[in-house]
Amino acid sequence: MSTTIQLAEETRDRLATLKRHPRETYEEVVRRLVDGELEDALPLTRSMKGRLDRARRSAREGRLLTTEELIEEIGL
Repeated sequence: MSTTIQLAEETRDRLATLKRHPRETYEEVVRRLVDGELEDALPLTRSMKGRLDRARRSAREGRLLTTEELIEEIGL
């Protein structure tokens, strides 16, 4: 069973920014909010999305560091 609720367009737009992926439903977004998963619901900035995309691309291309290599690189 489902129901319809009225939302202001601005509210709907804000919910849309909280989607984890384009096909996620508003039901799923609202459920995460109600369940208290707010930290997962925060929208990523354009800068953060760009950095994540670059990191994923690097990983796919095999450009990874081991923990030991990273420690050595940053001088710990």
